[in-house]
Amino acid sequence: MLCPSNKFAVQLNQYYLEKVIPRKNSIYKAVRDVSKVVTEILHEVEVQEPRFISSLNEINGRFEGLTVKSQTEFE
Repeated sequence: MLCPSNKFAVQLNQYYLEKVIPRKNSIYKAVRDVSKVVTEILHEVEVQEPRFISSLNEINGRFEGLTVKSQTEFE
């Protein structure tokens, strides 16, 4: 029989595996998809207007200047 703290640790681990990891992966995938589209749009604008400089930069796997507010809302 598990002590209460072990039961809690098992439940916490189960919640993390079932809820947190899939949500984290779906947000990561959504950010990747959005960043691809935004990068293509910025590149096209840059081609049409040479003075425009793209400001979406990926640094260490993160996009500088991109804030994720929720799974479907970015800023």
